Amino acid sequence: MITSPRDIKYDPHLDPERVGAIGVARYAVEFFAAGEAADDAIGSEYLDVAPTSVTFLMGRSLELALKAFLIHKEIPLDFLKRDVGHNLERALTRAESAGLSSIVTLTDQDRSIIIMLNASYSKKDLEYFIRGAATYPLYRPLQSVCKRVLEAIINEIPDARILLRSRAGRIFESVQT
Repeated sequence: MITSPRDIKYDPHLDPERVGAIGVARYAVEFFAAGEAADDAIGSEYLDVAPTSVTFLMGRSLELALKAFLIHKEIPLDFLKRDVGHNLERALTRAESAGLSSIVTLTDQDRSIIIMLNASYSKKDLEYFIRGAATYPLYRPLQSVCKRVLEAIINEIPDARILLRSRAGRIFESVQT
């Protein structure tokens, strides 16, 4: 039974004073850059599907980009944790309801890529090995949708373009600063 504020466990990840859209977008940029670097290092020019770790990094980048947008739109952090979690499809649906479609156009194919990725990403199958066949999206289309979403969100969040000056942000040369 909670009898005083001291009895409530403080979670800094749910504190809007400590978690903001720019910070979450920064992590999205860094995960995207890490995915690109990992693909360059261990990917194969002969395979259309990236290594599992690269696919995970792209998924994390997309998750964080969508959450940065939702935080920018003042969606409460506890709602994101409770309702969205690590579910990319749910994050996309919430972001589109909050106006994502006005800043980036996603095709049915783009949505299919996100849904396919979500099937393994949301269950943490990209983080923890399980036996059996898995289906992952092709890397170049996945990379493209992640980059377009992230670019649009960076341009939407005031002052987020400063992220493009970082070493990781250099991969977004097409975004106007």
